[in-house]
Amino acid sequence: MDMSANQSPYVTCPCQHCSGHIEFDSFGFQKGETRTVECPFCKLETMVFLPVQSIAPKQTTIAASRQEPYPPATKPSSGQIESFRRKLTSQVVAVFFAFTTFCLASILIWEHLASRSQLISGDKIAQTPKVTPKPDGSDTVNLGFAKYRLDELILLKTGNGLYEVRQKSNGQFLSYINSINDKTDVEKISAYLDENSNR
Repeated sequence: MDMSANQSPYVTCPCQHCSGHIEFDSFGFQKGETRTVECPFCKLETMVFLPVQSIAPKQTTIAASRQEPYPPATKPSSGQIESFRRKLTSQVVAVFFAFTTFCLASILIWEHLASRSQLISGDKIAQTPKVTPKPDGSDTVNLGFAKYRLDELILLKTGNGLYEVRQKSNGQFLSYINSINDKTDVEKISAYLDENSNR
């Protein structure tokens, strides 16, 4: 057996009977050679031999690629950020216009309904005017739940048989009268305006 300078000639071999560790000088032993000796522990004859040395495989210098459990987070590009900003801006603008349109429509409808259902003068609801109608009722029109004399009103013809009606005392808008829904009142107004325009 070839011994290197820094390798000890003493090796250990287990006893075949008591498994005691027998240390012996391996100088002169050949590979695969066995010798019979007396075990210093159990005093029985046993064979000693050079233990088979396992040669550790040489480690390769190639480093294994480390697998990450999750891919690293990547920062969004400037194009993605700009696209997100545009989308968010368009959604905000759409919501704003929808809300504004809804509010304006609600206000206009509310004002129209309020003007038809009740007459407001200052902070108080105006009393229904006292009317002394002609026996044939040709000098009055019905606006909502109130009856007005034609000489108390400002009557503006806007076209296609449609009249805008305002109160003469304060110019407050009262209603629209059209020839479809209020045919009788339109006839009264036309006759009244014709009569007064000839004077």
